[in-house]
Amino acid sequence: MDMILSDYFEPGAAVHVARAPARLDVMGGIADYSGSLVLEGTLGRHARVFVATHSRPFLRTITVGISDPDVRPDASFPLAAFHANGHLVDYDAARAIFSEDPSTRWTSYVGGCLYVLLAETKLPCPESGIDIVLVSNIPLGAGVASSAAIEVATMVALTDLLGLKLDDLTLASLCQAVENQ
Repeated sequence: MDMILSDYFEPGAAVHVARAPARLDVMGGIADYSGSLVLEGTLGRHARVFVATHSRPFLRTITVGISDPDVRPDASFPLAAFHANGHLVDYDAARAIFSEDPSTRWTSYVGGCLYVLLAETKLPCPESGIDIVLVSNIPLGAGVASSAAIEVATMVALTDLLGLKLDDLTLASLCQAVENQ
């Protein structure tokens, strides 16, 4: 793990780290999408996200530990793709950025966090690039909120990197926007 991180981030980069657990719906199930009350239990599995800036104007993403041949573990997107005619692109255009290649569709969970921060907090687009490394031992598609854990860990790491101070409810709402948009 240390070798991968030291190879991925620029030398001397300040790396921000966040972790979020998988969760199991005890009561309420999928109802959390509609805003209803649920009872969740956390599991021992988790997603960890490492973020840092770099000198090139790209969002670079990598996921470690995925052994699915249909999933490409890394992708890079120009930050300029988030803007057209001097304005932030809309949610549909942002979604297209991450879904163009089916093998990198997973990047919508981490890159979507950056886009939602830009769209919802009116944060200016970073001038330097951002590296995001995802390490997760949560099984995908098993119904234990792997996407939510990835989004929460990414959002916390990004807000720390960008110096944003958000209350927990706002952070949760932004993660819900990533999931739903």
